[in-house]
Amino acid sequence: MKLKDRHIFVTGGADGIGAGIVLDAVEEGAKVSFCDIDVEKSTDYEKYLAAKSYPIFFHYADVADFESVANAHEASVAKFGVVTGLVNNAGVNSSADPVKMTNDEWERFFGVDLKSVWHTAKLVLPGMRAAKYGSIVNISSIHARMTYPNFFPYAAAKSGVIGLTRNLALDEGIIKFEQMLYLRVIPLRHCLKRGWTASQKSAQTPWQSNRWVGWGRVAKLQRWSPFCFLMMPLL
Repeated sequence: MKLKDRHIFVTGGADGIGAGIVLDAVEEGAKVSFCDIDVEKSTDYEKYLAAKSYPIFFHYADVADFESVANAHEASVAKFGVVTGLVNNAGVNSSADPVKMTNDEWERFFGVDLKSVWHTAKLVLPGMRAAKYGSIVNISSIHARMTYPNFFPYAAAKSGVIGLTRNLALDEGIIKFEQMLYLRVIPLRHCLKRGWTASQKSAQTPWQSNRWVGWGRVAKLQRWSPFCFLMMPLL
């Protein structure tokens, strides 16, 4: 098992890609804690995985609110120990009109899609620095490279995730540990592969189905997710 005994913390882990990441991680031997704003769905998922004897822990958190995610992190560390792997998966889409979008809507959107990446890094880095080991995966989007109409300001947030990840990689890797970090983009073609047929998919549980992401075909989520930026302080 590639992740045996590691503690992985996943944001937005109750559904979709996040649920797939959680499932992949526990199947690889990790102790996984995840946060989400959907308490009912998260609790059901936690019970489902716990029934299979996987080490799993859910705690509510709104990732745009630092105190909220700090509480989730504190509870997760109390449960499984220092976080050695972080996956910043939580995010929302935006297709706002730049004139009609309000300041509150702007702040809320960037709080989830960009500021939350800093929130979680701020929380897990002290433990990783002490251990001189850890991995942070920040999920961006193709929109950071080439976007489309009616996605304002989604591309700006996802571009920010790339820049923030580069800063983390340089600062934490070279200055703090005096070692080079590995920073890479995982292309979509390496993250997805052909998978189930529609009839096979429908026979699975909702969470198993969440591991499969359709991009014009049936596809399976691979470790970790499309368009990830990987920062590893000490691998």
